[in-house]
Amino acid sequence: MLFGADSLLSDGEVINKAGTYPIVLAASYQGIPIYIAADIGKLNLRSFFTNILLEEKEISEVWSEGPSNISIRNLYFDVTPKFFITGIITERQKIRPDELIRISREMMNYRYII
Repeated sequence: MLFGADSLLSDGEVINKAGTYPIVLAASYQGIPIYIAADIGKLNLRSFFTNILLEEKEISEVWSEGPSNISIRNLYFDVTPKFFITGIITERQKIRPDELIRISREMMNYRYII
């Protein structure tokens, strides 16, 4: 299967629209390889230093008058762990998810002279 990505994290995980992760789980269970197609510019260099928080929207979009004893969240994105990703296809090359940490370091050295 081929998916896009809203963001590539330096640890090899991928952020994409909510619902991607369950589809990846089902495909992985069936032995179907998972590829991500994304421009290397989607690499989130902030993820090298800190955790990325997922965007949340109004709870009322999910359930306008939900019970008070239930915690409701309205996440627009989910995270696919690198374990399930066979490869990431960029405009330059196909890479393994664990190579994103090296690429993050190289990009920071080039851009910020660390």
